[in-house]
Amino acid sequence: MLLRKMGIALGKPARLLFVPSWFLETCASMLGKQALAKRLCGSLQVDISKTRELLDWTPPVSVDEALRKTAKHFLEKHTK
Repeated sequence: MLLRKMGIALGKPARLLFVPSWFLETCASMLGKQALAKRLCGSLQVDISKTRELLDWTPPVSVDEALRKTAKHFLEKHTK
């Protein structure tokens, strides 16, 4: 989902190729890279609801807006 959102922010399609996680984990295991496979295939989802509630905080921009600003900055700095 993050790669798709970043593609939208950059105005480019996210060309994603499906590779089953079991395949990546098997290949990584054969190469002695189990930790890498775990990071790639594991969950990266973060829940900030408790922090938001405890601190009475709301993010100043949405994820989509932050990605759009990041992509705009990147393109301004790297396309000259």
